[in-house]
Amino acid sequence: MKTKTFLTLLLVAVALSSQAQTASSFTLQGKIEGVQKGDTIIVSIYDVPDWNVAKRDTLIVQQDNYFQGIIPIQHTEYLTLMHFPKNGTPLPSSKMALTFLAGKNDKITLTGNVEYFVLSDIKGGFYDNPLIQSVYTLEREYDKKGIDIYRNIEKHKTNNQKDSVQFYAEQYNTRRRPEELRTINDSIANRTHDTEYAAFRFLMNNFDWDYSAGKSRFEKFNSEIKDSYFGKKAEELIRKKGMLEVGNTPPDFMVVTNKGIERKLSSYKGDYLLLYYWGMCPASIQISPQLVEFYNSYHPQGLEILSITKDDALKSQPQLKENPEIWARFKDFLSPPWDVVYEVEGKNTQMASDYIFNVLPTVMLISPEGKTLFRGYNEYEAMKKEFLDDFNKRNAQ
Repeated sequence: MKTKTFLTLLLVAVALSSQAQTASSFTLQGKIEGVQKGDTIIVSIYDVPDWNVAKRDTLIVQQDNYFQGIIPIQHTEYLTLMHFPKNGTPLPSSKMALTFLAGKNDKITLTGNVEYFVLSDIKGGFYDNPLIQSVYTLEREYDKKGIDIYRNIEKHKTNNQKDSVQFYAEQYNTRRRPEELRTINDSIANRTHDTEYAAFRFLMNNFDWDYSAGKSRFEKFNSEIKDSYFGKKAEELIRKKGMLEVGNTPPDFMVVTNKGIERKLSSYKGDYLLLYYWGMCPASIQISPQLVEFYNSYHPQGLEILSITKDDALKSQPQLKENPEIWARFKDFLSPPWDVVYEVEGKNTQMASDYIFNVLPTVMLISPEGKTLFRGYNEYEAMKKEFLDDFNKRNAQ
């Protein structure tokens, strides 16, 4: 009798455990023409707005033209899907992954074909909302045109047809997102108050709003959305932005530079500190010579620069240093005269989150007293003006 009771309790415990696991997951199924048994689907979950991969799952396709999986999540998540065929490589594409939002207990169904896997139609969850579906439809249309142009570029590159490559490259670079898409996205992000998708869009647009605007917008969400995962994320980001506002004292940090030296915000007390978040992008390459000139002019008079970047480009791309012509052009960019912090190393990861470094390039000027004087994106001239106004005022006293 005792054995039967024990077994019954065990079965109940297993059932409850299974239900709890299901409650912290969503169902994903893909009806994708051309997907083959043995293909791989990589599911990545991103931490928004830091844009780091928080988790990654792998699905192996079990039958042609169809795949399914139960994806564990603890709350609403932003995910990407990438398809890798068992034979060969994915088709060239300007859009590398299918992106979507999923909540607990959602059933997300994808339909489409392998040629445009990243543009698969999405049904279920948030995407049953007509307004959200209209955004996704417009995004798909825009991205499809971009993928088609990109594939023409790659085709003509292979055939060494430079005129055709240039023709399609100009088409690609002059594309503009439809005004209707921007209008609907803006409406969701700023004027929709009763869906967590709006809080997500609000976070996505965080570079467009400061502390005051963010706080005002957040107060318009209803209580359910404020208490949602992305609602709480938005509230935390607003708090961080408040600490970084001009006139306020930003949080202290502890990082290790490329020279192995530990640095804190307090290490620069008495000097101006310019924080420069950069990466391998045209805007960073463009602003870099100006910052080198700025540094050389004012470093003897108390200006320090600390630059933060994802990783060491010279380690990941050593060929950049091997070509004398390229090295002469990009030396100051890749190996500047100031301290560099690689975000991926040890203690350095927290600073990018605390200082909301997620747009390239970001410049942030801090006074000798440790207060924010300026913060902006690719705004060298405005930053320099703020520096000179403060610098000249101090020296005139």
